[in-house]
Amino acid sequence: MPSVPGAVKPPPGDAESGRGLLIVGALADRWGVEAGPVPRKTVWAEIDLVR
Repeated sequence: MPSVPGAVKPPPGDAESGRGLLIVGALADRWGVEAGPVPRKTVWAEIDLVR
């Protein structure tokens, strides 16, 4: 589990998974991870909307 945004490392090029949080980090203005009772975690993300 990444401790802070930006701590996510890209997977090897031939990996079939492991890109979800990279996509979240690229699209979200703010995001984070909160640990819950094992084995749970909550990933939250916020996107600023401009009118």
